[in-house]
Amino acid sequence: MATAIQNFILWSLSRYGQDPEYNTVILSRFSLIPSTNVDSTRASYKSLSSSDLASVKELLSLNSPLNPFRPRVRFRNLMIAELLLQTGIRLGELLKLKVDDFIHNEDRYYLRIANHANDPEDSRTAQPSNKNNLSFRSVAISLDLYEMTQVYIQHFRRPQRSGKKMKLFHSYFLVSDRGTPLSMVTVQSIFTQLQMKIRQTDTGKKEFCLSPHVFRHTFADRFLCFLLEIKKLDMENAKDELRIICGWSPSSTMPSRYANRYINSSANNHNMDRIKNFSL
Repeated sequence: MATAIQNFILWSLSRYGQDPEYNTVILSRFSLIPSTNVDSTRASYKSLSSSDLASVKELLSLNSPLNPFRPRVRFRNLMIAELLLQTGIRLGELLKLKVDDFIHNEDRYYLRIANHANDPEDSRTAQPSNKNNLSFRSVAISLDLYEMTQVYIQHFRRPQRSGKKMKLFHSYFLVSDRGTPLSMVTVQSIFTQLQMKIRQTDTGKKEFCLSPHVFRHTFADRFLCFLLEIKKLDMENAKDELRIICGWSPSSTMPSRYANRYINSSANNHNMDRIKNFSL
């Protein structure tokens, strides 16, 4: 019930022109800021299909007439989606990134995911946190994404006031229109607005669900498939690589869950081939 009310409030703010950066304040008045420990997609581990991704990317296109966001935050929001899709990073980890966490080493580009726990620079009331202390890692990213982050740092990160860029007193990478570190509620509202827009514009997607964690599921499913089908790794080695990239502990069962999903999908595809090609 709380989620439905929250979604309605977010839709209302978007529909009637309220500045999305104030969502945090408004939602907090209704005590509807979602817990970071609750994931509505956990039961199904749903990933985005190719058509789902195409719909999301079309909406996020900077010049799309369907883009629901104000021009000054469109680049940031598009970059957030690209970071999630390329790295499978958790929302808490994403919001803890700092400007020097993007590394250029010879011809390779990396995203450094660090803890940054108990950081005096973090002024957020509800501070994001990493899932565990074992999640420190580096994840390779594309040159295009690295260049995108540098364009954001140089041209979009510091909001303007009276024609001048604000001075920021923190080094967090993602920033609100007020110059503060971006909040979890603001990122969640971005995905809720995208979800609502897709439901409104595509009659076949009335139950479409979107969240940062759905992007993480999508990354994990696709990365595992790539390791098995393109790189030809055996399942155990593929699960080890998935565990490292996603920041799971050695005892985590998450890689096995994705492996079971892959095996189930593969088995059903093989059974469909059998049905089509062999008579009973």
